[in-house]
Amino acid sequence: MIAAPLGTTIRPRVVALLGLKGVPEGVSVMVAGKRPADGSHTYTLGGGNTGVTRRMADGSIGCWLILGEGIDAITSLAVNLYNNAGGVTWATAATEFEIGEVVIMPAVTVRLSESWAIARVDPSAHIRSRGGQVSTVQATSYRRFTGSLAGAPTADVRGGALANGDDWETVAAAIVGGRRCCVVPQYRNSAGAIDPALLNRSAVYGVAVEFPGPQNIQRQYFGGAMAVEEVPP
Repeated sequence: MIAAPLGTTIRPRVVALLGLKGVPEGVSVMVAGKRPADGSHTYTLGGGNTGVTRRMADGSIGCWLILGEGIDAITSLAVNLYNNAGGVTWATAATEFEIGEVVIMPAVTVRLSESWAIARVDPSAHIRSRGGQVSTVQATSYRRFTGSLAGAPTADVRGGALANGDDWETVAAAIVGGRRCCVVPQYRNSAGAIDPALLNRSAVYGVAVEFPGPQNIQRQYFGGAMAVEEVPP
């Protein structure tokens, strides 16, 4: 178990383990919270607090979890990686592994227009010789999410009607200056249930480069756009 004391009480909605090394796919993961009055990490965070490690598109290993809405505030989070990968033990007393980053974040739910996209960006530099041959200075690729926010009323935009009393403008202010953030555009299947595979493949963790500034589209309704560039694990 890894216990992560938080600097302040928060209501997390998104938890992720990223950049795992020495950990295979399919390892059982469970997180639990500690509320101010709790003696230990026994709070199940409203459900959604269990999952398994998965291989991402870039080959890295990680695990994303979406927790229940409207949960109690916590002061600490415990992360448990079990010695169980599909019913098979994967670690011994001599096993060493690394967790690149533990992500613990509150979140709000907003509607996206259907044109959102996730593109992989390759910053490698290509130089051609006089004969037309290509020499490449390789760099690590990353993903870039771009999307438009569907029309929303003033209360969602600047009236504090979203989770935790937030709105578009407070969210934009919270993620400026290279502060880490994440966007999860697809985590439910066609029946409306949470789909762990979609969640893990679509979640993008990084920095915002375009912020959800409201653009009036009709009287008390507004649209907007945002973009998030991934920080590779």
